[in-house]
Amino acid sequence: AILQRLVPDENVFTEAVQYWGWIIISPLMVMVCFQLDGIFVGATHARDMRNSMILATVIFIPLSLWLPGMMGNHGLWLGFSIYFLARAVGLMIAMPALIQRFRRRTPKN
Repeated sequence: AILQRLVPDENVFTEAVQYWGWIIISPLMVMVCFQLDGIFVGATHARDMRNSMILATVIFIPLSLWLPGMMGNHGLWLGFSIYFLARAVGLMIAMPALIQRFRRRTPKN
């Protein structure tokens, strides 16, 4: 019902129904990545963000060339999902060092 209200064109609706699962899960997957982005932006640690993006891009490029050939548009959705997962994992790996830096800087009362 939600999709029908958002997409009144029947052809577009028929196409969108095929990817409804990705449409539902995608915001949940990228939420972790964007939350971590906010933490690293606030901490002014752009280097860690850059490094996670480079890692994710190196993973995404071959997947974006290979998966759509095997799975069609589902492969592209999967590739983007893996991209955001790789970014989140990269930032989670950098998080303990970020926490340690702030613990060393925070004065104890």
